[in-house]
Amino acid sequence: MLKALSIYATAILFAAAALSPGWASDPVTTIDSGELRGVVTAEGAVFKGIPFAVPPVGALRWTSPARPAPWAGVRNATAFGPRCIQAIGLARGGTEQSEDCLTLNVWVPRAAKKAPVMVWIYGGAYLTGEGSDPLFEGHAFARDGVVLVTFNYRLGGLGFFAHPALSAASGEKPLGNYGLEDQIAALEWVQRNIARFGGDPSNVTVFGESAGGSAVLLLTALQRARGLFAKAIIESGGAGLTMEDRAQREARGVTIATRAGLAGASASVAQLRALPVSAIAVAGAGPGPIIDLRLVPAPAAKVYDAHAQLRVPIMIGANSGEDSLLGFVPYRSVLDWYNAREVAELRALYGGEHDDEKLAHRLFADARMLGPARFLAARAASDMPVYLYQFDYGASPHGGEIPYVFETLGAAPDRAEAVARYVHACWVAFARVGVPSCPGAPPWRRYAAGDDVMMRLQQSPALAVGYRGTLLDWHDRYLARRLAYFVPGPTMPTQ
Repeated sequence: MLKALSIYATAILFAAAALSPGWASDPVTTIDSGELRGVVTAEGAVFKGIPFAVPPVGALRWTSPARPAPWAGVRNATAFGPRCIQAIGLARGGTEQSEDCLTLNVWVPRAAKKAPVMVWIYGGAYLTGEGSDPLFEGHAFARDGVVLVTFNYRLGGLGFFAHPALSAASGEKPLGNYGLEDQIAALEWVQRNIARFGGDPSNVTVFGESAGGSAVLLLTALQRARGLFAKAIIESGGAGLTMEDRAQREARGVTIATRAGLAGASASVAQLRALPVSAIAVAGAGPGPIIDLRLVPAPAAKVYDAHAQLRVPIMIGANSGEDSLLGFVPYRSVLDWYNAREVAELRALYGGEHDDEKLAHRLFADARMLGPARFLAARAASDMPVYLYQFDYGASPHGGEIPYVFETLGAAPDRAEAVARYVHACWVAFARVGVPSCPGAPPWRRYAAGDDVMMRLQQSPALAVGYRGTLLDWHDRYLARRLAYFVPGPTMPTQ
């Protein structure tokens, strides 16, 4: 009896630790690892630098994330944690870097109770980025009653690395997708703890852009992610058809080991884990998730083509100026995706364009972003609600929608601020109820067979039917041919 009363009393105390509607001083809440002290904001509160996994350092480098150990006392959650090690030459200014980087941040509305939750996954080619980027601050979401979570995940050679020695030691565990496993661990943390911040674990929307968008797309194709989110927003995520398999990534790992002075494929796990980060954090070390046939059975587009993806409502789209990426990708490589017959067809489709550089710019957004978004929408539309968009305000470069979604434009013209208000409202509406209603816009219809509809997010939002239809139809057929070459592994999920 005394034991039962003790358990009951503990439960009551834990429940009492939920955030109060207002704070005269810094807010304190209790999660499964211990107590946290955050900071009061005008919109509610923010908790920064919360560990969601054991630091993946030393013998835990290149291992799956594990839950953090509990701490005693009240932990200050008032400063962002270090960002994960960035690929050499790609790191920007910001917080310090460290292998001990698996932390997350939570922006909480005042008086939050069963509030919708949005979890952001940053982009950066799986080589750079951080959850504490000022562009991703959650004040506007908290103002509008949404709990926002951002987090760090391992990048480059520390997040997506494979080597024969690591594979041999892994048993049946996932291989080479440590950064992706970090994303799953963060979502699992949200399920366990977000109610302590007034969030609703049954109403979580995961969203991301570029590499973050491709990660969200991949998560919707993984059985391991089932139940971790209720909705997804995929911003400029492509189709994920360029993923490497385990053998290809192991070959990269052998090359890195050799360059670091180790015995290539014969290097031991201990020797690899003793390498300095400077030997690993190189741009070619690990370009994103791999098909390991354990966690990841196939590219997401293949899973969608088999109608085996998770059944959650999605928003998916891209920007009209995605060719801004050609500042990082040689334009010639764009045409190298196609054979001579296909290039000739593309020249004719794009107005008889014979200048290779101009042709690459004209087709890039259709080929790499908007076309794949429409391709995926068409395949998912019979299974779940799908909403297709194109961000088309101003130059609309790759990633250009982010400060509009987060309302973090800073000093900007009134016209731009007005666009940010309605775009942000579209995302918030989707997070609330699964339908992206935009202020001042006609009802946003679901994408469907026979209704090739998208919302163009311009100065004022407008529905478009059959937009760029002939061009996107060509890219749809091309993607279908690409998919036909891929043979899924034995663990291809079934719904």
